[in-house]
Amino acid sequence: MREAGGHAETACMRNRSLLPLIAALALLVFGATAASASQRLTTYTLPAEFALPNDMTVGPDGATWVTDSSLGRIWRIAPSGKIRSYELGQMPGAVAVADGSLWVADSGGDAIHRVETDGSSVSYPLDADSFPTSIAPGPDGALWFTEGRDDEIGRITLDGEITEYPLDTVDAFAGDIVAGPDGNLWFSEAGSGELGRITTAGVITEYDVPGDDPLPGAIVSGPDGALYVAERNDNVISRVTTDGVFTDEYALPRENTDPVSMVKGVDGALYISEFMGGVVSRMTFDGTFTNAYRIPGAFNDTIISAPDGALWVGQGSRGRVSRLDLRLDYPVAAQGTTFQARAGKTVDAVVATFTDGDPDARVRDYDVTINWGDGDQSYGSVQRKADGSFAVRGVHRYAKQGSRKVVVRITDGVGKGIDAKVTSYAIVTR
Repeated sequence: MREAGGHAETACMRNRSLLPLIAALALLVFGATAASASQRLTTYTLPAEFALPNDMTVGPDGATWVTDSSLGRIWRIAPSGKIRSYELGQMPGAVAVADGSLWVADSGGDAIHRVETDGSSVSYPLDADSFPTSIAPGPDGALWFTEGRDDEIGRITLDGEITEYPLDTVDAFAGDIVAGPDGNLWFSEAGSGELGRITTAGVITEYDVPGDDPLPGAIVSGPDGALYVAERNDNVISRVTTDGVFTDEYALPRENTDPVSMVKGVDGALYISEFMGGVVSRMTFDGTFTNAYRIPGAFNDTIISAPDGALWVGQGSRGRVSRLDLRLDYPVAAQGTTFQARAGKTVDAVVATFTDGDPDARVRDYDVTINWGDGDQSYGSVQRKADGSFAVRGVHRYAKQGSRKVVVRITDGVGKGIDAKVTSYAIVTR
């Protein structure tokens, strides 16, 4: 392990920035033996010849933004599916969101661009041939980026002030960079086969990655306080503590698939984009591989997780990106109510309230049945409340006075079985 200090001046993209270029040269397609699982794939082909999608993010406006390192553009895919583009630098690659804007590392143009959701942008130049490779928001409110050719780690403030910190390693080709669970930034070095850590004060430590010919790439911060690193040559995902200790290796189920990109999904699992296999694998953080999703055409590279639980997968050599709806069954949490009714009179009452973990949930997604406690059963209706939660209403007539236990069952149409069952009480008077 080594430590280095820092000096000042400059600012980014991911180790993925080269992936679409490599994909465009690929000559062989390796078959995948993955199950399709329950999924829905929507594919968007960028409407321009030689388009080369590089990195993606969901912007502050809810649209998916895609950098294009071939045409020097950034594409916007609206939730409606409408696509438009904006000119941006020479070879825009990695993109991150901070302060309500998009921040793009232009590896060919040696610059960091701040892009607003209306397509306007401001550019912050770096030294010539710095080749910014990855960018990520840091815990200090700034953005941090790697410089693949300058062997430096850069920091840029929201107003464009740039500081650079040199690596001790020559030809490290620093790639992916992420904020770690320890309040530091962690980055991979594809050229030297090392994993690096930099504090927000600029102190750098580098750790050797195990293996005969290590090629560390994507890094994800895990829920267990450790980091997970994709080792592309060894076809494994490694677990690393924040002390730089490699504790476990998890071999991918398919050989030689090249795990080029990873992301933590909203369900708490790790999703791995396998370049040669054309598959997205799901791995829990104990190293168990569960589902595998085939992406038609193979050569999938970058992958991101959207707030609605869907995955977006890029295929640079195909000029397209796809939205993979995993149909996650989000938790539904319900609460009962106590309501008043009069015997012989029809009551229209709120019989339950509930929340759904799905940020994209709609009232028409639910089926509700109400057992009124007197032998009768009927369907309930769902209404959205002002705070985003839901209310279940039911209409019923009780023949006799007394207290009734009312059982409400809620199903959201995803998965199998009842999502929530709650007991309410009706107080029936004369």
